[in-house]
Amino acid sequence: MISDKAKTILNNIEKYLIVILFTAMTVIVVFQITTRYGFGFTVAWMEQMARLIFVWLSFIGISYAAAHTQHIRMTAVATLMKGKGGKVLLLIGDIIAVLVGLYLTYKITGLTIVVYTKEQTFSAMPFVPIWVMYVSGIIGMLGFSIRTFQHGVIPGIQSLKQEENNEIA
Repeated sequence: MISDKAKTILNNIEKYLIVILFTAMTVIVVFQITTRYGFGFTVAWMEQMARLIFVWLSFIGISYAAAHTQHIRMTAVATLMKGKGGKVLLLIGDIIAVLVGLYLTYKITGLTIVVYTKEQTFSAMPFVPIWVMYVSGIIGMLGFSIRTFQHGVIPGIQSLKQEENNEIA
């Protein structure tokens, strides 16, 4: 699998990207508000840039949340079901989440290819192609799937095996 050092590097990349993107988005929005209401003018491309950053921030955040098992899962139901039943339910939920993430990665990739071939750009940012926004979905959902598998499915299987071994012993 993936080494602990690689996991740490990946976590740090995601964490720092989130901080940098959130800071940049905040600066852009504050600048827009200040110029709009304080000075009576706006910079046309900044609002679209803030939206683009927000999309990237959201998808990177999905992957980061999965790495810390903070994504939406069936924890409440699994907690009510004590013992092996709850663990199995969590494992099934994580497997479904991985499959949905991979399916979405596949669909977003197809959509990105279509958008890429049309060579469209943002109306207020003609220097940025629209497919850049869609790539964030590919990265985010693929990261979500990998991280959910890594931090949900694998530990879930190991936990069930350990519980099975304890019952035999």
